[in-house]
Amino acid sequence: MLQILIQGLLLSGLYALIAVGFTLIFSVGRILNLAYGAYLMLGGYFYFWASQGLDIPKLIVVFMAILFGVLVGILKFLLIVKPLKGNHIAIEISTLILAIVIQAGVILVFGDSSKILQPIIGGVVYVAGAPVTYNMLIATLASWAILLSLYVFIRRTDIGRAMQAVSMDTKGAAICGIETDRVNFITWALSGGLGALGGVFFASYTQLAPSMWVGPLII
Repeated sequence: MLQILIQGLLLSGLYALIAVGFTLIFSVGRILNLAYGAYLMLGGYFYFWASQGLDIPKLIVVFMAILFGVLVGILKFLLIVKPLKGNHIAIEISTLILAIVIQAGVILVFGDSSKILQPIIGGVVYVAGAPVTYNMLIATLASWAILLSLYVFIRRTDIGRAMQAVSMDTKGAAICGIETDRVNFITWALSGGLGALGGVFFASYTQLAPSMWVGPLII
C-alpha cells in the first residue's frame, strides 16, 4: 500500500507537467490541441534516437528534446493555427490529422515495435522501504520545479500577465494593446517544450511506442 502511495505521489508531478502543457493552449487560445500527445511521442523518440542511437550524453539530449518540442510547437502554430485563425473546429481536426500523420511517420522510421529507453539517471533509492528509481525521482522533482517556475513566469512577468489577459478576453486584450498573435506564438512554443519533456519522462518510466500519444491525451 505504501509503495502505491509513493508511486502515485511521484507520478503526480509527471502527469501535472503533461496536463499543464495541454491546458495552456486551451486556456489561452481556446483550442483543443489534439496533437499534443504527438509532442510527447516526438520528445520520447528524439531522446531515444539521440541518446541511444547517436550516443549523445543523456542530460544534453533532454535539453535538445525540449528545444525540438519548442520548434514543433512553433511550426504547428505558424503553419496550421495562424492560417486557420478563428476556425477552431478546423484547427482541432487539423491537429488530430497531424497526430495521425506523425504516428505514421514514426512507424515508418522506427518501426511499430515498442522501445525501452535507458534511464536518464540510473540507480535505485529506498523511501520508507519502497524502491524508487533515481530516474523517476529526478523526473518528479524536475516536473514540480518547472511547474513552479511556470507559475512564477505567468504571475510575475509581462508576457505571463499578457497570457492571462488573452485567456480572459482575447478582444479586450487586443484593445488594450496586447499582441495576441505573439502571446499565442509563445504559448504554443511553451506547450511544445513541456510536451516533449513530459514525453521523455513518460517514456523512460513506461516504454516508447508509436501509440503512446493517445494514452497521455486521454489521461
